[in-house]
Amino acid sequence: MSGWEKMKNEKILVLVPAYNEAENIRGVILDVQKNLGRVDILVVNDGSTDNTLTQVRKTKAIVLNLSQNLGIGGSVQAGLLYAVENDYDLVLRLDGDGQHRAEDLRKLKEKLQKSKLDVLIGSRFRSHHNFKFGFFRKIGIRYFSWLVSALTHHQILDPTSGLQAINRPALQFLAKNYPQDYPEVEAVLILSLAGFKIGEMAAKMKERSGGTSSISWRKSIYYMLKVTLAILVNLIRNKPKRS
Repeated sequence: MSGWEKMKNEKILVLVPAYNEAENIRGVILDVQKNLGRVDILVVNDGSTDNTLTQVRKTKAIVLNLSQNLGIGGSVQAGLLYAVENDYDLVLRLDGDGQHRAEDLRKLKEKLQKSKLDVLIGSRFRSHHNFKFGFFRKIGIRYFSWLVSALTHHQILDPTSGLQAINRPALQFLAKNYPQDYPEVEAVLILSLAGFKIGEMAAKMKERSGGTSSISWRKSIYYMLKVTLAILVNLIRNKPKRS
């Protein structure tokens, strides 16, 4: 089988975790359909209290409706478990707030399929697009970039990004070991420590078109402290191994 035929025959799932994104979620789904064609889209509705579920059901996306809010870690892990149980070869992840572009997701897919990487991250800091971050959020991202890069000896500029392409070995690993609460940084670390190859590609990010972000300055500080502690614990305990 040629490389191109293998790419076409891969079973791909687009994973969209969403919490109270009624204003944005249909636009996200339509953007994915426009850029990726007839690909399976799974929206994990993380116990939303608004009309997110109603909006998803107006589309052809698959919906996994969680009865209570598990947080981003729990909702992403639920989606990864769904992908493993349904034999998907590749998971493409983007957030449900409309800030990621499905065009970049398509580029991530194409680059990962042609590379020897296991995970490819859409990085806002490898792009010339000047997206505006809040002060504490920007400091937090820069801090975690330094910390993860120092611990893994591999430069990762945007370890908090939710725009990712994940191959089957990595998604099988993450389905069993995905961190909770604010998981992206810790996930990058445990993947690297387990021997998976991670890369980044430039990606743009749009301003939120509706709704409000759940990340306040207090949560940013809490996030930095909690994730730092989780990372230190990961370095001390027995590390999950690649099967």
